[in-house]
Amino acid sequence: MWLYGAAGPGRSAIARTIAEHQLGRRQLLATFFFSRADSSRNHTKSVIATLCYNVTLSVPESFLLITATIEQDPHIFHGPLAHQLTKLILEPLQQLSYQGVTYPTVFIIDGLDECLIQEERTTLMNAISTTAGGRHSSPLKFLITSRPEVPLARVFNTNPVKEVSARHSLDDEPDSRMDVAYFLSAKFDEIKRAHPSRRHILHDWPSSQIISDLVRKSSGQFIYPATIIKYLWSPKHSPTISYFNCNRNLCLPTERLLSGR
Repeated sequence: MWLYGAAGPGRSAIARTIAEHQLGRRQLLATFFFSRADSSRNHTKSVIATLCYNVTLSVPESFLLITATIEQDPHIFHGPLAHQLTKLILEPLQQLSYQGVTYPTVFIIDGLDECLIQEERTTLMNAISTTAGGRHSSPLKFLITSRPEVPLARVFNTNPVKEVSARHSLDDEPDSRMDVAYFLSAKFDEIKRAHPSRRHILHDWPSSQIISDLVRKSSGQFIYPATIIKYLWSPKHSPTISYFNCNRNLCLPTERLLSGR
C-alpha cells in the first residue's frame, strides 16, 4: 500500500499510529523511517539491516537463521537489495512458516521520498515487490508513505510494483477537510478567548466565508492553516489589524491575508 500526500498532511504521524496499532495486534514485523536530514536514514544502505534487526525482535525464532546467513556471507549487506531482502528476511520467514511458526507480516516504511537518491528508491521498491503479494506461503505486507513525487509515481505505475500494490491519497479527503475546519474554528475561538488583544476582536471574526476559503485552500492539509494561525497568534499586534510585510515592503491587512489575495 502506497500512502501519499503533499507536505503537511501528517504522513509520519499516521505511519507511527498505524505501527503502534499493528504492534498492539501483534501484526507489526518491522519499520524503517527515512529522514532527509539524518545521514544514517536518507539512503537505503541501512534499510535491510534495520528491518532484519526488527524481525529478530518480533520473531525470536528467526535470529539463528538470519545470523547464520550473515556468517556464511559477511558481505551480504553490500549486495543488491533484492538479494538481501530475499536471503535475510524472506527465506528465513518461509522456513519458519514451513515449521509451523506464525509471525507478524506488516512492514512500515515511512518517508520514501526522504531517500535522497532516486535510483535507490526504485531499487528498493522493485526488491519489495518481489516479496509482497501472494507469491509465497506467508505473503508480507508493506505500508509505504511518501510525497506524490512524479518519479515515485512512475515506480508504482510500472510492473512488478503495480501488480502487487494499492494506493491511497491523503490530499483533499472530505474527512480531512472537516478536520481542518474543526481545527480552524477551535483555533479562532482560542484566539478570541486568550489573545492579548482579545478585547478588540469582534465576536463574528473571522467570517464564515473566510474560514470556508481557508479550508478550500488547505486541500485537506494542516500546514497551510497552521501557518496562518501561528502568524495571527503573534502577541505583537491585534489579529484583526495585523499587517504582513512582503519583499516589497507592502502591508497586507489580515483580511487580505486570510482571503489569500
